[in-house]
Amino acid sequence: MNIQSRPQRGDTYGLGNRVTVQVVFDEEVTMMWQGGGPPPLRLALEIGNETRYASIDSCVGQRRGHYRCGGPIEGFWADYYIQAGDYDPDGLSIEVNAIRLNGTRIRDLAGNDADVSLGPHAVVDDPIHKVDGGLDHPPMISSMGLNTVPKANDTYGLGEEIRVIVWFDEHVTVTGAPTLAIEIGSQIREATHYPAKFDPEAHFFAYRVQATDVDTNGISVGADALRLNGGSIRDDSGNDVPTDLAAWAITDNPRHKVDGRAVYAPGVDLVAVLSEPLHDDTYGRGETIEVRIEFDETLFFFGPSGHEPFELAIQVGGVKKRASGVGLFRYEVQVSDYDPDGISIPPDALRFVGGWTIYDGQGRDVTDLMDFNLGAHAITNDPSHRVDGRPLTAVGTPPLRLLAGHEATAVDLSQVFHGLIVSATAVSSNPEVAAVAISDAVLTVSPLLEGTATIDVTARNATEVANAHLEVTVVTDPAETIVLQHTLAAFGRNLLASVTRTIEGRFDATPRQTTLMIAGRQLPLGTSGAVSDGAGRSVPMAGLAHSADSTLPASDRPAMFPGSPPAGRLRGGDLLRGSQFLLALDDQGTADESGGAAEPPAVRWTVWGGGDLQSFEGEPADDAAYDGHLLAGHVGLDVGTERWLAGTVVSRSTGQASYGFSGYGNEPVGAGTGAGELTMTLTSVQPYLRWSPRDGTSVWTIAGAGTGSVHNLRRLVGDRQETGELSMRLGVVGGRQTLVSPGQTELAVRGDAGVVQLATGDGEEVIDGLSATVQRYRIGMEVSHTQQARAADATSFVVVGARHDSGDGLTGNGLELEGGVRVTHAGTGLGIEARGHMLAMHTTHRYQERGLSVMTLWTPGGTSGQGLSVAVTPQWGTGAGGATLWRDHLAGRRSLGEFVNDAASVDTRVSYGMALGAGRMVMPFSELAIRRADSRRLRVGMSVTSAPHMSAPLNVEVAGERIVMTSGWSYNRLALTGGLGF
Repeated sequence: MNIQSRPQRGDTYGLGNRVTVQVVFDEEVTMMWQGGGPPPLRLALEIGNETRYASIDSCVGQRRGHYRCGGPIEGFWADYYIQAGDYDPDGLSIEVNAIRLNGTRIRDLAGNDADVSLGPHAVVDDPIHKVDGGLDHPPMISSMGLNTVPKANDTYGLGEEIRVIVWFDEHVTVTGAPTLAIEIGSQIREATHYPAKFDPEAHFFAYRVQATDVDTNGISVGADALRLNGGSIRDDSGNDVPTDLAAWAITDNPRHKVDGRAVYAPGVDLVAVLSEPLHDDTYGRGETIEVRIEFDETLFFFGPSGHEPFELAIQVGGVKKRASGVGLFRYEVQVSDYDPDGISIPPDALRFVGGWTIYDGQGRDVTDLMDFNLGAHAITNDPSHRVDGRPLTAVGTPPLRLLAGHEATAVDLSQVFHGLIVSATAVSSNPEVAAVAISDAVLTVSPLLEGTATIDVTARNATEVANAHLEVTVVTDPAETIVLQHTLAAFGRNLLASVTRTIEGRFDATPRQTTLMIAGRQLPLGTSGAVSDGAGRSVPMAGLAHSADSTLPASDRPAMFPGSPPAGRLRGGDLLRGSQFLLALDDQGTADESGGAAEPPAVRWTVWGGGDLQSFEGEPADDAAYDGHLLAGHVGLDVGTERWLAGTVVSRSTGQASYGFSGYGNEPVGAGTGAGELTMTLTSVQPYLRWSPRDGTSVWTIAGAGTGSVHNLRRLVGDRQETGELSMRLGVVGGRQTLVSPGQTELAVRGDAGVVQLATGDGEEVIDGLSATVQRYRIGMEVSHTQQARAADATSFVVVGARHDSGDGLTGNGLELEGGVRVTHAGTGLGIEARGHMLAMHTTHRYQERGLSVMTLWTPGGTSGQGLSVAVTPQWGTGAGGATLWRDHLAGRRSLGEFVNDAASVDTRVSYGMALGAGRMVMPFSELAIRRADSRRLRVGMSVTSAPHMSAPLNVEVAGERIVMTSGWSYNRLALTGGLGF
């Protein structure tokens, strides 16, 4: 948009001056409105404190004044004349919403409504377009020039019109008969005045070439050429126009020569469709199409009455429809007429009937000289003049198949009905499945939920009514089904890992006495109140300690520091993390007569249990992902000897995962977006069997089956909650072989292969009928070494494993690395441990896993636990083992792509152990835990512990806690923990 006019004097428009604004669109458009006359569209101009409205003068892309903005246009001009009260010393403004349609429709050639917001083209206080309606200057000529083009290149022939246009800077009124003197050769010819119809500021002066007119240099117009001849040219205030044309004089214009001896054929100068459809852009049956044709000079026609000299072929849908006339041609739309693209008038459409004689303005017979070809004035497929004369009837429409929750689908009613549609209504038989709306002959269907619906559509025009039925089927987005199946497969893969790891831990820990492990720390429930340091030594229990690595099975990790004081805080998640119990139901063995060591019983019965938490995430495609966790608890009963073990474990598993997708499956990227939350609960039974044919060798197998429920919260369809049945089948085989164990070093190979299938029940919801089968194959080398020195012990370990994932969900091959080192100085009580792990390589690049933890301990009191103890445990990333997934608060739901959490945390504990006598010790302590991601915790308390030689040790701890979340929420709690050995 731009202001095309300029003030004639300085930077300020005065009274009567015209402001002209041009608006151009970025593609061709059509303009439609009801009724005759110019378009009702207005352009609001802000002049001072007042809003003034500029009216459309004409349209860009068509000749000004000759068209009514009916065909394809590029934009429009709008004019406003300054009134006496208008005043704006800062400059006029044109706001973003200045285009006021007032019932006008502007569309592109595809039928889409145009965006009429001016956006960055808006004008604010333009300083070169100020306004002062109090200024009343005499009118002036703003421009003048030749307005015609010779037929023969640069030379006018006999009878051709030479026309000069004069523009004034405001509206003027002409009285009398002013003329404009045109110099042709040595002759002065007077051009007569007539006003331009298209603009009140434009005036023509015209002259027709005579036979004696010759000017080989080009015509001229002198400074004194404007002659009033007793008449006047004045503005609305009565000010006369100065007649001096010095600024606009024309001298020997070489493109406008004259030769009156030459005779050139008259031709067509204008072809325009004058009529407008009564409804939008389409003529209905019985409406009249009017076309006007003008020639480039005045002609006179003589012929028989009752007949017209010309016949015009208007193409409607490729069929020629003939209309007779001389300047105006009319055609009435018939029942068979149909042209959805718009009528055409080809170059050869005008035909001279014959029997008529045509004379030019000089009285010469030019019948045989006439050129009736329309040339560049021809019209092709005018989209603002479509035709549909067919009866209004419903046609067969193919059923719609839409994706639930996706964007609405638009159906043009021209695909549903034949004939002109003036109004229409629609009703859905199942609005929960498909909602409908109609606007401007377009039916919009919104797919809300899976199912079927029938859309009843009624169309009307002035004389007819028709009904149609449209069948709609709404189905699930393939992207949603696929991401759900991948999420279900992830549940299955993690369930397989949980069951396998838990039962493997049971295989590696066949007890000779009843034991209880809480938060990774072993509490004997039999003869001693001590914990084992992994080297056969018993040390006093100084409370329940939390370590980032305390949940690994005994066979997978070195023991904790002897007598280590509490290194963290005990929380609800810690009780599950790495917790298990072993209850020997048989006799603990019988001592020999000499009082030697008891022999193990031939058959041992054991009740045991454990808990596990795993988190997972995956991206099955660039625009699809899931992120969740699986919590499992296990209780088992088995019987066995040194060589074999058989039992059954009952498991209760719950899982939750958030998922999201965007344009996946059979849909293009970006076609739809959705999200949801999948949760599951499962109760399963897994019988297992292990056989050890010799020391260092074992093979085992696990089977399993279970049932439960699954819930799917679908954000895409308005948070709809779905519930279904869930079933599970599982099978695993594995083994372990010690390769070599020289001294304090052991090298072993481990491996397993497993398969699990999760399936949902039958039904009509999205969650129903899903099935995921996953397989996992693992093999790895395990090496550990303990080096004992006089004052310190150092243990290092490395596990390198290969993994292959197949079946449903994310698949591929990977290399797993885990390693760590621990150093303990017995004399000073100073210890440090570092552990890290990573998925070094995986063919599925969308999965990542890494972590690092460091723990420092200082116990000046030595291994007895007495004296000052300080523990500082900083951590980064995920923990080194699956145990680190156990926390009081799981990580919040993350958006797609946020699958690696490298947030840091630090735990600090200070305590002091004091002997009470009789083998007991009291230890006051204080703990501060800060987790950068979400919280901080202060804990103060006291513990009382028993010495290892006591047969019935009693251990009690009382502590108060205050927890403050980063959100500002906080709470306090008091905890009492106790243990009794027997």
